[in-house]
Amino acid sequence: GMPVGPTDSIFRNPAWMSYYKGFNLSFGGILFMPHVKGKSNVTPMGPMNPPAEATSDAKVFVVPEVGIVHQINDKLTFGIGAFGVSGMGVDYRNKDPRLANMHTTLQFMRVIPALAYKVNDAISLSGALHLAYGSLDMGAQMCNLSTCWNAGGGQSQTYGLGFQLGVAYNMGDFVFAGLTYQSPVSMTYKRMFDSNGDGRFEDLKLTQPQELAFGLGV
Repeated sequence: GMPVGPTDSIFRNPAWMSYYKGFNLSFGGILFMPHVKGKSNVTPMGPMNPPAEATSDAKVFVVPEVGIVHQINDKLTFGIGAFGVSGMGVDYRNKDPRLANMHTTLQFMRVIPALAYKVNDAISLSGALHLAYGSLDMGAQMCNLSTCWNAGGGQSQTYGLGFQLGVAYNMGDFVFAGLTYQSPVSMTYKRMFDSNGDGRFEDLKLTQPQELAFGLGV
């Protein structure tokens, strides 16, 4: 809904890039430390109580971001940024067997080239491409009544494409408003997981959902 820095503007609402003059380079990151627990009472023979419960050993993730915003002229501003949108996983290896030694890692990032057009001193419009990259790994020791197998297919990497539109309104650097839309980005990770022990690794489709956001600032 309002300008919060050149780098974040590319990702949050690229119409705010027109607020910044000259050439801007900035970078940063998030230190993400989730506390995740898993719980299960499932065995090949049926439920078993009390259930298995453990805290994941995957506890620290770094999510980086970097961006460049350059004012081409009084009307046009170009920006490009790379953003870690999400990244985490779990690690239940060497825990209770009912947690299946499950371990996962997901990394999802976007490279965003964007253009902002300043209609007048109050209104700016923008459009951006979202070039997405994803990397996913899932591993587990699965069992049925007759056998156990390693279900993980290893690391799978894939790419996706989306877009973003934005509008920014600035009333004298006092009242601000913004509207932005991000399209969904569908990603298919190939040969990820053998869930039924047939020796074939299935694909897994994950979709980053569409987003519509409106904000006000004073």
